[in-house]
Amino acid sequence: MDELDRGLSRLRRVTDQDQLLSGACEAAAESCGFERVMLSQVDEDVWRPTHSYARSARSIERSFRVWMDDVPRILLSHMMLESEMVRRGEPALVLDAAADPRAYRPLADLAGMESFVAAPVVAGDRVIGLLHADNREAAVGELDRDILWSFALGFAQVFERAVLLGRLRDQRAEVMRAMKSVENVLDDLASSEIELSTRERTTALAASRPVHPVVAERPRVLEELLTTRELEVLALMATGATNDRIAQRLVIGTQTVKSHVKQVLRKLRVENRAEAISQYLRLTIGARDD
Repeated sequence: MDELDRGLSRLRRVTDQDQLLSGACEAAAESCGFERVMLSQVDEDVWRPTHSYARSARSIERSFRVWMDDVPRILLSHMMLESEMVRRGEPALVLDAAADPRAYRPLADLAGMESFVAAPVVAGDRVIGLLHADNREAAVGELDRDILWSFALGFAQVFERAVLLGRLRDQRAEVMRAMKSVENVLDDLASSEIELSTRERTTALAASRPVHPVVAERPRVLEELLTTRELEVLALMATGATNDRIAQRLVIGTQTVKSHVKQVLRKLRVENRAEAISQYLRLTIGARDD
């Protein structure tokens, strides 16, 4: 258990989500005593292997990595072991992968698994990932299952912390951009001469200023236009985050993110993400002319 604590402690020093996911398998292998570990992402009714680590670079490991890079999204059928773990949120032990009908045959055959353990990575009240582990030269047992389960529980907490820190970094960057915009406006006001405009010129400027369709037709704040989750998605879109990145940050499925993006575009009455981001920055930060 000391090795397990040290492994999780090293992961806690990592704040970037991508680096954390990349290092999870090696940390699990080193701290839990496994020869091979695989991490998968669970997205609604499918799961997809994303990362792996093996202590030795055998030909079978190289073939497995090629398969993992090209593997499609695997549908979680009701007879599959992974479906059971997602549904129950509990670890599993397979003593004979060749004879156990629950084992996913392509994975077991290609990786040469004889026996293995698996554990779900649970964030909040849902499973967001799966860990599989085995030993090439020795069978695994209940103790191995419990050790991997303990690592999965600790890793879930570390990952949720990284997600929260990522959100805070994005919000800080957004605030800094807003402050910079205000600073630029104040600099312009301080350095320029005050000009008195005639009523006619003022009227002409007002008439010629383009009116944004959302502001003109729906003079309401963003909070009234969008749901809380849609606002979170839009804020991350404004940072340049992809749908996959947004899904990781908000701990939701990629398809769910796509649905939110579609609703945001519809409610803001824009055609694409760029226009939505422009709307967001104008309504939250305020255009210089305003």
